[in-house]
Order: sequence, then C-alpha cells, then structure tokens
Amino acid sequence: MSTLKVDSLVEKTSGNGVHIPGHVIQVVQNIGSAVTTNSSTPTTVASASITIQSTSKVYAACVGDMNSTGDGAWNYYQIYRDSTAVSQRYIGQAENSSHNLPFSIFYLDQPSSSGTYTYTLKCWQGVGSMQFGETGSVQAPTMILMEIAQ
Repeated sequence: MSTLKVDSLVEKTSGNGVHIPGHVIQVVQNIGSAVTTNSSTPTTVASASITIQSTSKVYAACVGDMNSTGDGAWNYYQIYRDSTAVSQRYIGQAENSSHNLPFSIFYLDQPSSSGTYTYTLKCWQGVGSMQFGETGSVQAPTMILMEIAQ
C-alpha cells in the first residue's frame, strides 16, 4: 500500500480550484422574514443565491416554523430554482391558531450548467392561512444552499 503525504494542494489552472467529488465546495445561508400567506399564488418565504461550476449539484434545505391563523389551516410549500419548481410539493398543517409547526424541506438539484441560481421556498394557500417567519416563538425560515462537487 502506498501513502501520499502533502502539505498543500495547488490547482493546475488558476481559478479551477481543487474539488473532490461528493465534498461541499461552498455553503450559502439566508434567513427569511415573516410572511403570512392566504393567497393561491406562490409567495416567497425564504431565498438564497449561489454561483456554481458546471458539474456541481446544489443541496437546498429550508427549515423553520409555521403557525396557522385559523383552525385546521393548511398550505402547500415547495422549493424553486429561479422560476421552476424543483422539489415535490408538501403540505403544512396546523390544528389550531396557537400551534407552531416546525417544517423542513430538502432537495438535491443538478442544474444543467454553471452560473448563478436563486433557490426559494414558496408557499400558497390550501385552507385558511399560515404564517412563516419570526413573530413570537415562530422561527424565521432559513434557506441553506450547498454546492457539492461531482
């Protein structure tokens, strides 16, 4: 068995970086703000932008709390890349108007080329309305993006 020991790795061509497949190249995080949705039109709850290389994947995650503004309220939420829905559509439901419901949504995306992409969590009305964001004990939604080397 051979062992390779190095003190540093230097990229062959400036600006390409040294990327090991499966490893995180960069992380971007952005905290959203309070949003109440009672519309059937998708409303942005949290977003973040990332600039990636052509062969990278993007792991998008959004976590936070939602709170209903009416008994039995439920809404849809979904991750979008720019204007395209990329994740499955999920349903958030709260039993009564004082019930905080934690939510999390994750998606591993592979855009077709390098560039800057904006990922957003959007939500829209099902029944009643839901509040996402920081009011009282409701945690603001946080969008986290990770570029994964391929």
